[in-house]
Amino acid sequence: MLPQNNFNSSVPPSPSRQEVEEFCHAARDGDIAKVTQLLDQYGATIINERDTIDARAITWAAFSGNKEIVQLLLDRGADINAHGTSGKPALSWAAECGRLETAAFLLDRGASLEERDDSGMTPVDHARRASNTAVADLIDQWLEDKQRGVVKAAQRDEQQKIDEARAAAAERLKKLKDSAPGTFKIQPNPKHKQSGGPKR
Repeated sequence: MLPQNNFNSSVPPSPSRQEVEEFCHAARDGDIAKVTQLLDQYGATIINERDTIDARAITWAAFSGNKEIVQLLLDRGADINAHGTSGKPALSWAAECGRLETAAFLLDRGASLEERDDSGMTPVDHARRASNTAVADLIDQWLEDKQRGVVKAAQRDEQQKIDEARAAAAERLKKLKDSAPGTFKIQPNPKHKQSGGPKR
C-alpha cells in the first residue's frame, strides 16, 4: 500500500472573493500593512487577482499614486503590465490620474508604453487626454533618453569592434615578427651608400 502523503501543506491556500476585494482596496487606500499581510498569507495566488470591477491591486495602487505599494507588489511578483478595469495597465492609470512619481517609477521598472487598453489607448494617450502634461512630458523625455541611450550603446559597440579589430591586427603582426626575426628589419638603400669621396 502506498504511503499517504499530505500534499495540502505544499499547495498555497486560495483567497476568498472577499479577501481579494480587501487586498485590492487596501492597495487603493494605501494600507500597506493589510497588503503585506495578505501577500504573506496567499502570495502568488492573490497578487494578480481581479476584484469585482476587474481592477487589480497594482492598477489600484497606480490609480491612487501609492508608489510604495506599487513597489511592494512588483517586488513580490506582480505583473507590471497586467490590465485592470477597461483593460488599462498600471502605467495608464498613473498617467491618466497625473501620478507623476508613480509613473516615473513604473517606467524605471520596465512598464511598457505600448500596452493598449480596451479602447486602443496607450499610457501617453491617457496622459494627453487628461491634460496631465507633466506625465506626458515625462514619458516623452523618457523615450528621448531611451533613444539616446540606444544610439550611444550602438556607438560604444561599434567602437569596441574597431578596438578589437585593431588589437587583433597588432597581435597578428607581433606573431609574424616573432616567428621570422629579421624579416621586418629595414634594409639600407644601396643608393644612399657613401661612395668614399668624389672621384678625381
